[in-house]
Amino acid sequence: MTRRPEALLLTAFSISRWEGGLAASCYGRAAARRALRRIGGVVIKHWVGVGCVALCVAAAPGASAQSPELLSFGKGQPVPAGDVARGQNVFNAVCWACHASNLEGAKGPPLTGPSFSKVWQGRPAGELADFIRNKMPTDDPGALSQQGARNVVAYILAYSNKPESLTGEESGK
Repeated sequence: MTRRPEALLLTAFSISRWEGGLAASCYGRAAARRALRRIGGVVIKHWVGVGCVALCVAAAPGASAQSPELLSFGKGQPVPAGDVARGQNVFNAVCWACHASNLEGAKGPPLTGPSFSKVWQGRPAGELADFIRNKMPTDDPGALSQQGARNVVAYILAYSNKPESLTGEESGK
């Protein structure tokens, strides 16, 4: 007599669920355990395959956190990821009081020009965003979200590198 795979699967499930309950008794425990091993082997092979694919995706160069965006100043240089318009809104609401609307500094240091680029040139954009998020504004540090700080960094670099991309405002040059 040939046993149907569905019955073995049901039996294997029954054994794993009830440890040899009534459903397992119709084909026998040994047959049910063999079916469970076969099913388990297939499941394990699939999970190993899924794990390998996940590791390959994580190790892909595009998904790697090992190559951060580096800050680069000068006309036409790239602007790091972030929403420039939102960064401008945050800057105009919070930062301008110390850094002036043209980013040349007032009570606070300038956010454009040679002194700023000397400090931040070649450093990761995330480092500047972390500095802004954790230390600014000086009277309420930590008030900005990580994304808000990234948006401010994008605005600062857009103002420095691509002033023509900002609408409704002087270029600051």
